[in-house]
Amino acid sequence: MSILTHSTFLSIPENTLTQWTDITGQLKAGVRYFDIRPVISSSKFFQGHYSKIGSNWIGGDGQDLASMIEQVNTFLSTYNELVILDLSHMHNTDEDWRNLNPEEFARLLTQLEDLQHRYSGPTGPDSDLAGLPLHTFIANSPCVLVIISDSPLVLPSSPPSGIFPSTALNIYNSYTNTPIAPLMAADQINKMLTRRTSRDSGMFLLSWTLTTPLDIRELAKEAHSILFQPGDTGLWSTIYRNRQKGAYPNIIMVDGLGSTHSRDALLGGKVLTGFCIAVNSVVLEGLGCLA
Repeated sequence: MSILTHSTFLSIPENTLTQWTDITGQLKAGVRYFDIRPVISSSKFFQGHYSKIGSNWIGGDGQDLASMIEQVNTFLSTYNELVILDLSHMHNTDEDWRNLNPEEFARLLTQLEDLQHRYSGPTGPDSDLAGLPLHTFIANSPCVLVIISDSPLVLPSSPPSGIFPSTALNIYNSYTNTPIAPLMAADQINKMLTRRTSRDSGMFLLSWTLTTPLDIRELAKEAHSILFQPGDTGLWSTIYRNRQKGAYPNIIMVDGLGSTHSRDALLGGKVLTGFCIAVNSVVLEGLGCLA
């Protein structure tokens, strides 16, 4: 979330915003997987970032859902890519941050139908998107997948095309909940080695993020600075050493993308994109797919 359109008491940009740029900017920086938390505010859907502290909700609203959908559509009108929107933490902030009710959830699904290039494959509970090769999605056109995660509400038996329950794309996602970068790195690498024991292991999301009540985007610089840490215990060395065993991340989640300061080259996204391309290359090498 890169803008703050409404906030609660104690919520300021520093402790609420996670990115420097909107959906368009993140797409241009190489992001293809988005953690979206839809909330109702003033009867409209927005991206939200809230936490419940005691009996109080602290946080704010960001970009409205309609503009996010428009930006995804515009990007995919030019680029033949797969974009995944993972939706969770759905609340109605107009009514004491309660969970969405069935009528509101249905309205959310209807608005999501404005997304173009939604995947037209089977959407039933037995769908296994993780087992499909990439060309299945983008051989002839761009593709959008919408995943409904962490919701007490159940998708209808025949949901709109391209909208799936989390069981269809089973991703292990466990953040470390620390502001200390070396602790986060060690925890995430250990989780990757534990969960990714073969190429057939379930999908693994590397949550390279730090938790802080102070300045999320500023602290993200520390996380980014150790992404390329040298040595046997660093992320790159671990991936390279275990490339034949399947110990690599399928998704890398980061905060703080889109900084325009020249000294923050990592935060601009291009270096991070290069890192992901390099990971793909060593994985393919480990599988014997590269000469």
